[in-house]
Amino acid sequence: MIIRPWKQYRFISLFRLLVLTSVLFSLAALLLVFTPLPNLLYRVLEVPPDLQPADAIVLLGSHVYTDNLLAEDTVQRVLHASRLYRRGLADTIIITCGPTITGQPQCAEAMRTVLLETGVPATKIYLEKKSRNTRENINNTLVLMKKLKIQRALLVTSSFHMRRSILTARALGLSLLPAPVSNYEKEISSCIHRANHTLMVLRELGALTYFRIRGWI
Repeated sequence: MIIRPWKQYRFISLFRLLVLTSVLFSLAALLLVFTPLPNLLYRVLEVPPDLQPADAIVLLGSHVYTDNLLAEDTVQRVLHASRLYRRGLADTIIITCGPTITGQPQCAEAMRTVLLETGVPATKIYLEKKSRNTRENINNTLVLMKKLKIQRALLVTSSFHMRRSILTARALGLSLLPAPVSNYEKEISSCIHRANHTLMVLRELGALTYFRIRGWI
């Protein structure tokens, strides 16, 4: 088969474009993963903790894999809430987490189980199990707080998730005290974990932008 010169030139140009695109993508990935840039972007998401005595701890859930296996960020949030409870900063914990996918294990129940295992009494734990996103977390918690006559609460979530959560609460007329999980993600040096950290930062920045566009914050 004879390849016409113009077709051959077109093929070579396309190949060079693909190579250039791959090189640029690789350089961008290296810039994001192996430089301080993700940590600098992370600062936009962080909110300093304001740990004061409160009536309750509002604990935002994340993901669960099975009824007995929580995602890493969910575990960190639960353990942090338990520590704050045992320090005496509040005597009630409200867990807010519902299934984001049909058939997904019940997040709030799984988190409650871990809290019980850390010594938090069942009578001190309340569940909100219908929320599907951060805005519903806060809105549904507001309803429950009014029902329980809770005026002042600490908000526990991952540090990267705190700014969006606090801004969402303020937009809904709820003032919460930030009690973020200690930021351990920025100290990770593993290549795979750094890549996950970078994707998480970009995702959260995108979610923050989306919430602003929707007028939720």
